[in-house]
Amino acid sequence: MLLMVSKKKFDFKTPILYLAFNRLDLVKRTFPEIKKIKPKELYISVDGPRDKREKKKTDEVRKYILKQIDWDCKVETLFPKSNLGCKVAVSRAIDWFFDNVKMGIVLEDDCLPSQDFFRYCQDLLEKYENDERLASICGTNPINIRGKESYGFVNTIALWGWASWRRSWKKIYHNEEEYMKKMESKKYLKETFPNIIERVYFGKKYIDAINDKVNTWEFPWHLGIFRSGGLNAIPKVNLVENIGIDDGFTNTAPNLTDEKFLVLKREKMNFPLRHPGKIRRNNLIRWMLTYRDYKRVIMKKLNVLFS
Repeated sequence: MLLMVSKKKFDFKTPILYLAFNRLDLVKRTFPEIKKIKPKELYISVDGPRDKREKKKTDEVRKYILKQIDWDCKVETLFPKSNLGCKVAVSRAIDWFFDNVKMGIVLEDDCLPSQDFFRYCQDLLEKYENDERLASICGTNPINIRGKESYGFVNTIALWGWASWRRSWKKIYHNEEEYMKKMESKKYLKETFPNIIERVYFGKKYIDAINDKVNTWEFPWHLGIFRSGGLNAIPKVNLVENIGIDDGFTNTAPNLTDEKFLVLKREKMNFPLRHPGKIRRNNLIRWMLTYRDYKRVIMKKLNVLFS
């Protein structure tokens, strides 16, 4: 007699923070992936409008998301009346999220996750909950990692779909933000990146961020992890696709080079996860990621020069 064994669905219980703004087209592509996984706790932050015309768009986004929630779920919302901007709106929302949960997943509206992303994050959040060597869990990986392990450890970070713990966010983000403000930018950069190649490579965009010339939130998080020696888990395969590389992308002008290097297709992850035997930074992965991004920057400059 042949017995049919059904594949048991895992019990997803990790809180999710979903961040959106005025792009209903993006929300209609990414929020359905959250709807499929049916989180038990869902935190929604949609920044306020910059003017009366934009209010219609942000209202549409808010109404659409709330209407889609048709499962049993604790829902919390953060809907400011006026526009806070990318830097304040996102960092404040993450503060709010980790004020209420011990650990969770953060997804922006232009991040299209595979369903395996949710299980991958939950497994690692639980495994490393009390291991302070781990700062975050990344869902994006532009390179294929060879080997049997399902993920590796790096000190660089990709924020297109990620997860973390209250202990990490509260310890790193605002402390690093204050530290950045107190130090002269070039001195801070030299302390953060002793390696001159990295310092030259990261130079301008990080100095602009330190001097508050770019409206983005992630640099205190990224630099704080890097400077403190924290580790980020990075999956063997890419689990999140960025679908925001176009005219609506806040801090990056659209171009074919970015599309080639940053628009990565979602892949499947095998379960159960195969964990690395040792928790240590993989310098090969780190330098492969840095080289890939350096190549992207050079190609962009060449395209501008010869266009």
